[in-house]
Amino acid sequence: DSVFTLETLAARHAVHFVRELGLHNVIFEGGSKSSIQAISNRLLLHLSCGHIIHAILFVASSFQSFSFSHVCRLGNALADALAKRARLSSPLLVWMESVPPNLYNCYLLDFSSFN
Repeated sequence: DSVFTLETLAARHAVHFVRELGLHNVIFEGGSKSSIQAISNRLLLHLSCGHIIHAILFVASSFQSFSFSHVCRLGNALADALAKRARLSSPLLVWMESVPPNLYNCYLLDFSSFN
């Protein structure tokens, strides 16, 4: 299905981006339960995305530690807001140590769902 494929491609991009940043201990979070499960369980024969999952695991194996976990919509408000913002922003903007001021409330909402 196309949503599964897009979510798996997004995970591949995230893994490559994290490698470019030089991070070594990483937790990847995603909103697609089926995609995260396929990557976590190394389901290389899953539909037509086996080659994408293989590429994700190949790059991720270079990290000291990594994991993939599903995050439900309630704990994903900030990621959703950032994704919507990314569609409208050009050039690429990256925040690594702070939250954009206009998205701080989304951050607080997500943070409170962990407590």
